[in-house]
Order: sequence, then structure tokens, then C-alpha cells
Amino acid sequence: MKTISITKKSILTAALMLFIFTSNVVIGQTNITTSNGNSYSFNSSSKNGVRTYHVKNGQKDFRIEYEGEITLSNDDKNITAISRGGFIEIKKSSFGTKRRILIHNESGTLVKKYFVGWSEKPFRTEGRTVFLINNAKRKYILDYKLESLEEVLNPSEFFRVNRTFIINISDIQDVLVYSNSRLKITSKVFNEKEIIVSREKVNTFKAWFEGN
Repeated sequence: MKTISITKKSILTAALMLFIFTSNVVIGQTNITTSNGNSYSFNSSSKNGVRTYHVKNGQKDFRIEYEGEITLSNDDKNITAISRGGFIEIKKSSFGTKRRILIHNESGTLVKKYFVGWSEKPFRTEGRTVFLINNAKRKYILDYKLESLEEVLNPSEFFRVNRTFIINISDIQDVLVYSNSRLKITSKVFNEKEIIVSREKVNTFKAWFEGN
């Protein structure tokens, strides 16, 4: 066991090195202290073909277990294939909240499951989570796709302006002419990203907005 002091940026590099170059024997534990005083423990092991990587920092706990060959998408953001009989399980615990992702090859089909505590939730790849933002600017995760929300929301009050946003008529503060024949919406409660009405929806949006 050893303790070293490195910058926070180097933690990811160290974790990747462990992930890529670990051999088929138990490696043991490495303690890392960052420049701002945070301490992390890295533990990696291999048993019966199953590799385990464990990172712990106070009340935050992150663990990866996998077996077999795993293929990633070109942007490295999604798992596209796992060899027959293989799996990967990712567990994260933070201040009492436990989340788990299990992806495995079941008779040649890739099965993906997501759990919060003991409850299974819809599985979505990164960037596909749907949020609701209320008038108090509070953000909530919804277990619905935008397509499903479109079917249940009142069409006189809500409009899907592009692939990413559905907006409430009461939330629109201003509508401005934007480049490439598009429109830009200024929201009363959301300012993290620009809300742009896609070109193919401009005419429909104008009719919806002017009719309310």
C-alpha cells in the first residue's frame, strides 16, 4: 500500500491506467490524495475471469465489475456489444443513494438495466435523460421519453420546438429571429442552453404561438 499526492486532473488518468493494464491477479489497493486534500482509494482485483475496480472517497463509492470482451461506440459513450456470456455492472453509492447499471449478453442480445435502490428504472444512454423544470427553476428527472410526453401534454399549452425541448407557452418570454430561418426562444426559467426552434417547425410554431 502506498500514498501519493497528485493533482485532481490526474485521478482520471490513474483510473484509466488501472483499467487498461491490470493483469489477472489481485492488485491490491492504492491510496491517492489530491492537491486540495481529498483522499481516494483504488482497489482492483480479478477472480474467476471477473475483474473488479473499486474507487472510494468518503461517503462516495464507485465499483465496476465485468467479464468478457466489451465493445464501445465510436464516441466511447455507449456499450454496443459484449461477448457471449459476458457482462458489466456499474454501482454508485453517494450519501445513501444507490444506483446500479447492469448490461449483459443474453443469448446474443444486449440487455441493459438501470436500478435506483431496488427499483428498476428506464435505461437511457448519457444525454437522453428527460428533465422537468418548474417555475421555481427546480429540476426533476422524469421517467418518460419526450415522444411519450408529447402524447399526454395539452397541445395548446406545450410545443416541441426541437429534438431536445418541449416548452410551455407561459414560459416564453420572447421570440427572436435566428440564423438559417430559425427562431430563438428566451425562457423565463431556463437559461443553461439556447432554445432554438428547428427550421422545419418554424411555421407550425408561429401558428401555435400566435393562436394562444
